[in-house]
Amino acid sequence: MRRAPLRWLLALPLMLTMTGGIIGLALYIDRAVSADLVAAVDNELERASQAARPNAGGPALLEPSNEPAGSNTPVEILISDSGTVLESRLATLPFDGDDLRAIATSGEGVVSLADPSYRVRVDLARGGDLRLTALPLTTVEVAQDRLRRSLVVGSVVILALQAAVIWLLTGVLARPVTKMSAAARRVAAGELDTAVGSPGGAKETVDLASDLDRMVHRLRSMVADSERTAHVATESRDNMMRFLADAAHELRTPLTAVKGYSELYANDMFVESEDLDRAMERIGSESARMTTLVSDMLALARSGVAESTAQEEVELQELMQGVVRDLGAAFPDRNISFTGDARVAVIGDRSQLHRAILNLGSNACTHADETSSVNLRLSTQAELARIDVVDHGPGIDPEHFDKIFLPFYRPDSSRTRSLPGGGAGLGLAMSKEIAERHNGSASVTETPGGGATFTLCFPAA
Repeated sequence: MRRAPLRWLLALPLMLTMTGGIIGLALYIDRAVSADLVAAVDNELERASQAARPNAGGPALLEPSNEPAGSNTPVEILISDSGTVLESRLATLPFDGDDLRAIATSGEGVVSLADPSYRVRVDLARGGDLRLTALPLTTVEVAQDRLRRSLVVGSVVILALQAAVIWLLTGVLARPVTKMSAAARRVAAGELDTAVGSPGGAKETVDLASDLDRMVHRLRSMVADSERTAHVATESRDNMMRFLADAAHELRTPLTAVKGYSELYANDMFVESEDLDRAMERIGSESARMTTLVSDMLALARSGVAESTAQEEVELQELMQGVVRDLGAAFPDRNISFTGDARVAVIGDRSQLHRAILNLGSNACTHADETSSVNLRLSTQAELARIDVVDHGPGIDPEHFDKIFLPFYRPDSSRTRSLPGGGAGLGLAMSKEIAERHNGSASVTETPGGGATFTLCFPAA
């Protein structure tokens, strides 16, 4: 069912009400003025009747007149009680016999005739006769016609003016609602960036527009949150799939080696004892690699689980000196140094913090140039303890900065795998996880002159 526009719903009742009121007022004015005109005629009849009465009380009439019936001159007639004309001022009577008989039987006072052209007053004369005084209503009818024409013209003008005013006012009232309706249609069509704004108008309209704006903003936020949640879920699923694929790929290499040497041993392919020793050594190294890989994967898998972490005050200077000694034992050919006089402590797990720093130092020693040094620096910045691990190796392309801490991620897998001690790409991810578990952060920047600088920041105790 088609609904009428708001403007018509507002304007039509007002127009009908105003039209009815003006018509009613015009009818009332017409009747009131007509009654006043007739009352004036009655007063004139009364004065004419009083003036025609003789002092002696006889029925003397005015002098005969030759004016035709229907003029403004009063008509005076003397009739008997049966309606017979006894005397008349006019030669031509305006009433017929039926009218005179009706007047004779009506008694004294103003008489209403079937012919509305005259107004008649009846007075009792001497000897029981009746004297009629009548005035024509010509002037009254003319005045009524003029009044009615004026009322019609005035009503039409007033109705036109009030229709124009009502149409303009309803337009002003309906315009804000129309704007809000258009904005709501755009929102329903999916244009969530539509702003309702302030369309003006009454306080209620402004309040409604403000409420609609808040509703659209909340809807926009909910849709954005939903899209963000869907994006995060998709990204998490993709990361999980990539993690599983990388883990399977990393495990396949040592498993293939172990399986290959096992099959060679089962087929009696190791004739010399030295061959068997080398095979067992390779099986042992690959088993150790798998053990390290599985341990690292288990540590990362537990990152989302709220596990107990030792809370103690850890002196970072002492801890980092121990890390430097461990790195020196693992990489005896490297020039590894430590700088930092700041004595600063953090609250956390000593073993986890040691492992996070050691992973970064091991990564730097693995990828730095053979002739370059690796430097571990400790400093304070605001209320943070800052640890920098600086190397002068080939460096990392800035486009990989956001991904370098992802599990199994390596910018150049073939180059990394060929390096002695090249891992599975879990060390940086574990360092970042440990830093975040201690309310800190992990980042990487370029080293001036070439290389990479990995930074850990922790809240100072």
